Amino acid sequence: MEAASILSAMRGEKLKDSPQWLTWFAKVQLYAVQKNVWDLCNPDLTTTTDLANKRPEPLQEPTEPKYPEEGDERDRRTWRDRMDVYKVKYTRWEKQAKGLSNVNEYILTYLDPIHHLSLVAYRTPYDRLVYLKSRFARSTAYEEEIRMKWKVFAMQKPTGDIEEWLQQWNSLREQAVSLGINDGDANRDFLHAVKEVLPIWWQGKYQEIVMDKKVYDTRDLLESFRAMNREIDVQTVTSTNAPKGAFSTWQGHQEAKPEVKQEKLPFEKRRCPCGSTHPRHKVATCLYHE
Repeated sequence: MEAASILSAMRGEKLKDSPQWLTWFAKVQLYAVQKNVWDLCNPDLTTTTDLANKRPEPLQEPTEPKYPEEGDERDRRTWRDRMDVYKVKYTRWEKQAKGLSNVNEYILTYLDPIHHLSLVAYRTPYDRLVYLKSRFARSTAYEEEIRMKWKVFAMQKPTGDIEEWLQQWNSLREQAVSLGINDGDANRDFLHAVKEVLPIWWQGKYQEIVMDKKVYDTRDLLESFRAMNREIDVQTVTSTNAPKGAFSTWQGHQEAKPEVKQEKLPFEKRRCPCGSTHPRHKVATCLYHE
């Protein structure tokens, strides 16, 4: 049941490039073990005389014994004995052949279609896995490179665009996991990296994860941080886009006041018809009306 649930959880991802190889290969291995044919599929085994790493030969389809049409009772008894042996051998061969066929189909199903053509020359799951391993498995130097990058970047403070940094951080973590690199401290490393970006969020998660030992899936932790960061960004934008009426000045200019109709003002405060704008000029003493 446990193996079946693991396979179910891993379905959907198709092998396309090298960073996926180890995870994909482990999935195929688990499936072949379930079908009792992994020893015939394992690309690490060889067909040489090295007994320690020698790949066993697959079973050959047995030949059905011919019934002795003109034989006597002794011949027929011998035929029946041979038929019993044949049936046992045929059942074993059929089960193995079906298992190998299922693994072959599994490899094609979870291999990106862009690579299907390259497998035309390979028929057995063993030959296909040998080829795919030579194409996708990375060297020890590559693993060490990813290991060092992850070690440095895991706790590195975000620079530039936060969303882009989050994508890079998670992508590198997934590459490290696919290579079997331990990411047991990924949550702590992430908290260390973003401590100064969202101090209040960090304080709450640090209490839960480090102090209270709460188990957190790293992807959930990243999504929680992303959601909080986006919410704060929205609030910041909203505050900077407040309506200009909320301020006494706007872009350095005094906010214009609505003009009051002249006929509603007292006579001495009305604008003079002569057009003078002097503050001490009054309609009552204007020479224009004399």
